[in-house]
Amino acid sequence: IMGATGAGKSSFINHVLLKGIQEAEVGHGQESCTADVLPMPFQLDDFKGSIIDTPGFDDTHLTDTQILEKIANWMEATYRVGIKITGILYLRDITQARMSGTALKNLSMFRKLCGSESLKNVVIVTTKWDAVSNETGEMREKELMSKFLQPMLTMGAQQARHDNTLISAQEVLRKVLGNTGRTLKLQSELVDENKKLGETEAGTAVGEDIEKLRVKHETE
Repeated sequence: IMGATGAGKSSFINHVLLKGIQEAEVGHGQESCTADVLPMPFQLDDFKGSIIDTPGFDDTHLTDTQILEKIANWMEATYRVGIKITGILYLRDITQARMSGTALKNLSMFRKLCGSESLKNVVIVTTKWDAVSNETGEMREKELMSKFLQPMLTMGAQQARHDNTLISAQEVLRKVLGNTGRTLKLQSELVDENKKLGETEAGTAVGEDIEKLRVKHETE
């Protein structure tokens, strides 16, 4: 599960965790709680697996480089032992009226991590439908899909809504349970192409952001 801080990743996960498992810590406002890549077991219908909580690339405690390193280390380790990812959920808070620069950065990094080939396993999930009117939500959803997400949808990504209930969380997960596991772009770059993290598309993007900040500070 990926998405910006506050999109509802931990809340979504807590709906579907097996009983007795420690729940993911839920943040309030824009304060980050997820600082690591955390696999958590779940069962739905006859499927048993793990759902992975990840920090967003706008974390209040970690730099983008640290976040990318954590995600990359987990992706590389699982790929090397033959584990492939059957579904990637990208969460977007429907109560947010605009795509901020931070939200666009999260989306861009998501695309670079996944690549084009794995988009058939991606579900773009708009969250917090219980906090907006249908009219407002549908207007924002239409703009989001047409302006920012249409290329991903064209290449096979699906979309779904989550209204903060168990039923809607289960419906979202069912969209990916039967998928064939796929190799993500970052995994292929690190393992198959033997690239260093800084040489990958995602790593290069983070490096460019750091350089822009350095130049900006020097100019100021």
